Amino acid sequence: MKSKVLLSALFLAALVAACDNTKNDVKSSDSDTTKTDTLSKPAEDKSKRESPPMESVFNINGVNVTVAWGSPKVKGRTVWGELVPYDEIWRSGANEATTVEFDKNAKVEGKTIAAGKYGFFTIPGKKEWTLIFNSRPDQWGAYEYEKEKDVLRVTVKPETHEMNENLIFMSENNTVYLAWEKLKVGFKVEAGE
Repeated sequence: MKSKVLLSALFLAALVAACDNTKNDVKSSDSDTTKTDTLSKPAEDKSKRESPPMESVFNINGVNVTVAWGSPKVKGRTVWGELVPYDEIWRSGANEATTVEFDKNAKVEGKTIAAGKYGFFTIPGKKEWTLIFNSRPDQWGAYEYEKEKDVLRVTVKPETHEMNENLIFMSENNTVYLAWEKLKVGFKVEAGE
């Protein structure tokens, strides 16, 4: 009789344990469904943004320079010194930080930079700008910018330019320019070693 009671108790304990595991499995699959729902949301159509993403590739002295940026519009605003403050770090475009990628080692304003993709930030000034190549290209704006991750900084002078409603990047005379409103500022590119 004791063995029947013992067997019944063991059977009952196994049955309870099996039911608990089933509950855990159900909870687990519920949370997996939530994860799947989160992952299956449609990707944002960035082309419908107010400042759409743009990309240009320039071949300068045998170096392919790829620039990707969000292209804001002037829309009647005062850009320099107001919309884009002087003497503060700027993402050099809109939305995600602008990126500059070199397909091989290069020189920027005579200074060596390794092949790779960089976050491109600027510090606009009335008379001169600091152009910054940062080792972290995947940033939203300049909110997480860290000076310690700068790979190269160069100082250049801005120039007047014909009116551009949209922020663009262009190439002239072996130089990549950011041009917006009535200003352009750029960095000269040469082949590196």
